[in-house]
Amino acid sequence: MIRKPPGKKHLGQHISKKGLSAESNTVYKVWSVAKVFTAIETMRLVEDGLVDLDTPFAEYLLDVSILGRFPDSAPISICSILPHRAGLPRNECHWIDFNEHALAGLIESLEDCRQAYPVNSQFKYSNIGFDLLRYLIQEMRGESFPDYLRKNLLQPIGMEKSTFLRAQIPAQLDVALGYEYFKRNYFPYEQGDITGFPSGNLCSTIEDMGLFAKFIFRRGEVNGEQMIKPETLDEMFTEQSSDKRNLQPMGLGWKTAYILGYERMIWHDGGAGEGIGAVVPRSWEQGLARFKRENDRSGLPFY
Repeated sequence: MIRKPPGKKHLGQHISKKGLSAESNTVYKVWSVAKVFTAIETMRLVEDGLVDLDTPFAEYLLDVSILGRFPDSAPISICSILPHRAGLPRNECHWIDFNEHALAGLIESLEDCRQAYPVNSQFKYSNIGFDLLRYLIQEMRGESFPDYLRKNLLQPIGMEKSTFLRAQIPAQLDVALGYEYFKRNYFPYEQGDITGFPSGNLCSTIEDMGLFAKFIFRRGEVNGEQMIKPETLDEMFTEQSSDKRNLQPMGLGWKTAYILGYERMIWHDGGAGEGIGAVVPRSWEQGLARFKRENDRSGLPFY
């Protein structure tokens, strides 16, 4: 239950040359915040009995391989990918241009990669791990990742202005540019699609992220439909390793932290790439959520 009514505050402009003010329905790319949605859909595959968290990933996708360095390492699994403990590299191992065959190129690039660490030995942030999950979701659902998540996750939650493809952003909405501040001037970035749909290509608004917060605090229920089980969300929010040397405590797709040592927070940040950054922290015990996005990498008040 959300214990306090949501509030909204907007500062600055999202397209400075046109003088357009930032509004609650301004669309921003939220970058790696996309990963929590990919994680939710992956866990829905688990609920549907289509995949298992601990089964070696190679049993689902036979054409995925990576050069091994650790013969005694456990196999890569969904349970190691979601908390970034699979030892996978951060990104693809050679440049992949955005095109209709980009996913195949990402997968093929892994053949030139080596694991950084043995599975479950330590935290190693990986975008390409979540790109593998896109491949898995497409194979299991029989539909493209952006289309399936839009129709079966985003829209049922009420996130009608959110999408993993820029071409699907409603035409009437304004899309924020990102800016670099250099020598007292702002220089705009065009926000194009990236190959890593599930790891960082989500576009959304403050209004839609507010609906997502309600979805989380209502324990996965929307209009009487249980889209994901409460116990599955609990598992996602539970820290997956008790190793105090962890660079980043992680649940399954969510980062975790304790404020002042006792108040649990689940969160994820995104960016800042192409001048855009976002962060989604949620204080679980207090039932509070906040979504912040900015389109100025200098740290000045462009939100």
